[in-house]
This record gives sequence, structure tokens and C-alpha cells, in this order.
Amino acid sequence: MAVIRKESLAEKGDSPVLCYNCSAALSAISKTHQGQNIIMWICEFCDHPNCMNPATVPSRPLNDAVYALEWQRDRVDVEDALIVFCVDISGSMSVTSEVKGSKERSRSEHVSRLQCVKNGIMKSLQFLRQQSPRARVGLVTFNDEVTVFGGGLSSPLTLTDYELMDLDYLQERGRLYPTPQSIAETMSSLSRRVNEMIGCGATALGPAAVIAIEMAAKQVGSKVIVCTDGLANTGLGFLDSMEDELCESGSYFYTHLSETASTLGVVVSVLTFEGTDCRLAEVGKLADRTGGRVEIVNPGSLSHELQSILEDDVMATNMTLQFYVAKDMYFRYEEQVGNKLVREIGNVTKDAEITFEFGIKEADPSTIQQKRETFPFQLQADFTTRDQRRVRRIISHEKYITMNRAFVEDSINVMVLGVHAAQLSARLTMERRGGEAQRGVQAHTSLIRDIVEKKQNKEEEDIYENWMGAVASICEDAMGPCELEGDAGNIDSTVTVHGSALKGFSDEMMNAIFRMKNAKTKMLRKSNKTKN
Repeated sequence: MAVIRKESLAEKGDSPVLCYNCSAALSAISKTHQGQNIIMWICEFCDHPNCMNPATVPSRPLNDAVYALEWQRDRVDVEDALIVFCVDISGSMSVTSEVKGSKERSRSEHVSRLQCVKNGIMKSLQFLRQQSPRARVGLVTFNDEVTVFGGGLSSPLTLTDYELMDLDYLQERGRLYPTPQSIAETMSSLSRRVNEMIGCGATALGPAAVIAIEMAAKQVGSKVIVCTDGLANTGLGFLDSMEDELCESGSYFYTHLSETASTLGVVVSVLTFEGTDCRLAEVGKLADRTGGRVEIVNPGSLSHELQSILEDDVMATNMTLQFYVAKDMYFRYEEQVGNKLVREIGNVTKDAEITFEFGIKEADPSTIQQKRETFPFQLQADFTTRDQRRVRRIISHEKYITMNRAFVEDSINVMVLGVHAAQLSARLTMERRGGEAQRGVQAHTSLIRDIVEKKQNKEEEDIYENWMGAVASICEDAMGPCELEGDAGNIDSTVTVHGSALKGFSDEMMNAIFRMKNAKTKMLRKSNKTKN
């Protein structure tokens, strides 16, 4: 994420000059007036007059600055990454599928899901030992029981029966279990534990996820990778029921656990298999809220997906964004009213992209141009770096106002517009605002098509084609069920069914929605490269 990749940090003690009313920051686009012993700044975002002591005002305000908010005495070594594999070893993981042969193996063969997971983890361990020998890897397995192996050197911890229903007890067991040593030291023991996994029994997914997250929380920015193929049917997070009360209880559990993981700075990814039902609408929350991935994989691609997750580095945790626009503007599709938007992001990985959409309040935009020449914008990003520094980056910018539609269309980045349309439609669909989502996709698709046709640019034509194939069609399919439930555009109807709003979505549908909600420009570029 580009907001985090600024090399120079301000010295300890530096702090931004903020508006007393809206907390926007003084920057190079601000207009100040020197008075007698004071400096006056009329905030460009709320028009509040700020009287400031000249000694507190920087001589040359910046449009891009980073400030140190908190410094930890004990700095964390970012090379000591912590990854916990949380693996389903229930009976259904013994089901076999045909896996096509590779270059080394020409014949296809039938391989169990569990064997595919074993192969994938073994390749991941080898990758980590070569690329990140100081990384620490832990293993947690679950069926009727939850077994904690950690790095494989300590005695395994097995939890069963009533223990799987006690959240506080599970969290304590996870916190107290020894932290794994480096993969260079545990490779042999972990490999043995992985190869000894045998599939049998039920699926205590919820308790295992609690344990794995607490283990991983010892290192901010750590990862938990859940591999499963069935509904959680034992212990906390029970989902194998269509009764509303049990569904709501399970939904609340995964919502609460995802918030806990995000607060702890743990990124959770969930991998399931094609043709299975894991209730991704609920379990997928763990990944959606923490910045992880949700993927339905075929057995032959599991190793590739695991490596992609390992390579997507965690850049920051506990991120909060504040975005300011001019008083004459507002944020579309947001519940917050006004020209300031606050969004809790949580964990941020290297490839994360976050988009916003705003509009002009005036029915006739030309009246705005009569009053001002530019619009100000400011983004304030507060986050914790991997080495535990709490910082704030403030980026300010202003754009000239124009009524020339052709000029605006020429400057639009089609890639960014496509990513935004995907993220927005998925978010609205998850909120049961299907009507708004559908209208938004149609409007964005029409705009992208018009821009591409006008520019006659081969690269952007390819982007549009990829957008239609990879995004628009999926969004259209994903939004379909929303129209079956009354007024899909009514926001209030979504709030009353928060616990089970996504109950009717299949795993395939939720997989598409999660992918769109986390859409990235490389999704379109990747398709383009593949074609060439």
C-alpha cells in the first residue's frame, strides 16, 4: 500500500498543526495570514478560524508528511514473522479428487484433500526456510479435538469436550503455549508433525481458530492460514444448523473473533475446497475483517495459493483513515454525513488498495466554479508499523475545478475506476443494498466503456475487457440474491438482520464477493498478461 511506503519518518516530538474544529491538518495548500503575534488560518475544509502561535507553525508546511505518534522502547524485529497453519483433519478431508499431472508427473492421480494440504504446507516450509529462515511457524489441527503442536518441539496440547466451548479458556491456552522457534530450527519437527496428520472425526473449526489467533498475536502482523473443507460442527462457532438462533450465535462468534484478530494485528486467510460447503458467509469474516484472503481452491492449486498468502507481506496494523473533502462535497454510499470520512481499516498488506467515492452537493456544479477555483483534499492515515512505531501520514492535495467533461475523462485512470466499482458493489451487496450495488455497477461500467471507446487505447481496451470478464459479470451474479429479499436498496433492512444477512449466499457466491471487495489493479493486469 503506497500510503505506508514513505522512507523518512519525522523525529520524535514533531506533531501536525490541526484545525481546532475538524482536525484537518495545516499543509502547503493552506492559506495563512500573519497578524500581530499570531498566525491566522481559515481551515480550507470547515472554514473555522484558527489563531496560532507562530512558534508552533512550521515555516514550510508540507503536502506529504509523516509524524511519529508513539515510539516503542522495545522494537520488534520484522524478520521474525510468525505464521500459524490451522488445519482441518476431519473425516471429510480424506475425500479424494483427481489432480492433473505436472511436468515431473505426466499421469493424473487421485489425491485426498488432506494430502494436498500436507504437500502445500511442506512446500511452504521449504520456501520459508530458504527465503525467511528466521520466520517462526506453528501448527494447529482440528477434528473432534483441537491439537496444538506449535513449532513441533514442545509437547502437543490437546483440547476436547467442554474445553471447546469455553472462549476464555481457549484464549488463555493459546496465549500460554510456547512461541515457536525459527523455521531453521523447527523444520524437521514440523515436517514430521505435518506428515503424521490423519483425517477422521468432526470439525471444531471455531475453537481451533481462537487458539491459532491467540498464538499468532504474540507477533503483531502475523498470519493465520485456515485450511478446511466443511461446516464447523463442534464447539464454539457451530454452523451446521439452519435454525435461526444457532445461525445468529455462530455469526456473532465469527464477527467477534474477526474483530479480536484485527485488534491484535493478526491477518487470517481462509482456504476451502471446490464442491464443499463451509458457510463462507460467516467463516470468511475472519479474512475480510483482518485483511486476509478467502479462496475456494482445487486441490492442485493449493500450494500456489499458500505461497501467494506468504508473499503478501503485512505492511501495517491498526490503520485508521480520515479523508477530508471540501464543504461543498460529500461521500457517496457512506452512512457518515458531511465532508469528513473516518474508516477503520485494521491490518494492511502490501497489495491492499482502498478507494473512496465523493460527489458535489450542488445540483448545478457550475455555481461552485463561480465561488472557487480548486477543491482541497486531505488523507490522514494513522497506523502501526511492523516494528511497532505508531505514525501518522498526512497527504494534502488540491484539484482545479473544470466543467470540461472531455478533459476529465481523458485524465481518469480506468484501472482505479474499475477496482473501485468492484469494491463498492461487493460492499453494498454484503450490506444487502443490492439495488444500489446494481445501479452503481451499471453506471461505472457505462463510464468505463465510454472512456475506452473515446481513447481508442489498446491497453485500456484490454483493461475494459478484463474488467467485464473478471469483475462486472461476477458482480452481476453476486448481486442477484439481493433482489429476492424485498427492498434491496433499503439500508435499514440490512441493519435488522446483521447477524444472518448473508445466510442465503452459497460459498461460491461469497468467494466472488470477497474477491471483489478486495479487488486490486493487478487483477486486471494479470488477466491482460495472461492473454498476451
